[in-house]
Amino acid sequence: MNYTNPTDSNYRNDDVFDNTLEEAIKKYQKFYKLKVTGILDPQTVTLMLQPRCGVADLFLTNNSNIKNAASFLYNYKYAFSGYSWPPNKRNLTISFPTGTRKDAYAPVEFALTRWGNVSPFKFTYIDNFDLSEVKISFERRDHGDGYPFDGPYGILAHSFFPSDGRLHFDGDENWTTYDEKGNFDLQTVALHELGHILGLAHSQDPKALMFAYIGRGETKDITPDDIQGIKSLYPNN
Repeated sequence: MNYTNPTDSNYRNDDVFDNTLEEAIKKYQKFYKLKVTGILDPQTVTLMLQPRCGVADLFLTNNSNIKNAASFLYNYKYAFSGYSWPPNKRNLTISFPTGTRKDAYAPVEFALTRWGNVSPFKFTYIDNFDLSEVKISFERRDHGDGYPFDGPYGILAHSFFPSDGRLHFDGDENWTTYDEKGNFDLQTVALHELGHILGLAHSQDPKALMFAYIGRGETKDITPDDIQGIKSLYPNN
């Protein structure tokens, strides 16, 4: 998942193993509760090669992306992106481009309903893709947003934090709309990516919907960690 933060742009294509890369590996290992070695040891490489979301992990040095310290009393691991929709935006329009595979509509609609049940957001479908606030599409390889897909396996999808609204699935993946070994569940990945659309970053809880990695044939739903995250991001709504 390499939707890289703008501050990382100087190092995105730098393959020199220097202090910057070593520090990045340490942050990755700490975030995913691996042994912090600063090198690409087998355990780290194994995790890195698993299929995942294409939105970058936010490795903060403090707890500024957590709403309040009380969350740790309940072992919540959710995190914020630093972006959120303004208070006057609680009904978001969504759309697919013409020609989108028809079996994508139902799982995405379910995912929207699930987030609507635990957040102040409502979603309204419109036909005009260009005017919609949330734009959902299937893309392949280099598709013009600066974050090309890599073909089957690897990066499954990515989305952009508020108020960008773009959500892209990798069209080269084997998507299914049900639990099937060897393929990826469109509904689960849609749920995850919509969490980013609403402003959530990746959770450190492997059971959470907002955990970055997902296995083939794996399905997930919104968990208490995700619910606490979205309610903390949009309190009093």
